[in-house]
Amino acid sequence: MLNRVLLTGAVPRLVPARVQDSEWRLDLDALRSAVGPRTRALFLQNPTFPSGQLFDEAEWAVIATLCRDNDLWLIYWSMFEGVVYDGRPVVHPASQPGLRDRLVTIGAASVQQRMTGWRLGWIVAPKAVLPDVSLVHIYNSIAPGGIAQAAALAAYTAPDDGLTACVAEWQRRRDTMLEQLDGLPVIPAASTWSQLLDVAGSRSACSPTRWPRRP
Repeated sequence: MLNRVLLTGAVPRLVPARVQDSEWRLDLDALRSAVGPRTRALFLQNPTFPSGQLFDEAEWAVIATLCRDNDLWLIYWSMFEGVVYDGRPVVHPASQPGLRDRLVTIGAASVQQRMTGWRLGWIVAPKAVLPDVSLVHIYNSIAPGGIAQAAALAAYTAPDDGLTACVAEWQRRRDTMLEQLDGLPVIPAASTWSQLLDVAGSRSACSPTRWPRRP
């Protein structure tokens, strides 16, 4: 994504996530500081990958305020919205006051329909920007094949697409992984397919002797 930004002649400014109360949270002070007079858009993924962070109402309120006050577009990557653990709610930015008309939502069948590599997605945006979005798509994307489109249609119109069962299984695997990582510096993922383990501060935590041997 950074290369796409650079190709337009823009300058990306990255904002970190921080650990707060054993959860990943967006550094809101850093986000505010990153927005300047030349800023044109915020690009966010929610839930984020690979951290598994899920934005809450407080984070979305700050994001919405920044977009409204600074006349910014919000480019929103929603790929993992259907893969959330522990029954957590997902807040969509379109629900925030004043964001709907400055929001570009990007979705894909890769995750929720388990169609990784099928290269089938969609964009929902205000009508005025769709010609520009289409032009960017022509030069940056591969045309989806007919078989992918037919498969996605079948998945999204099926009485049960199997996503609920998949999320339950992925959560079971996450919980099993967390049990195995007990005592190590790991922040439980609220979503996605990965789990981050901080090994920067402890070589001993990663020593082979730390792990139980199989009989």
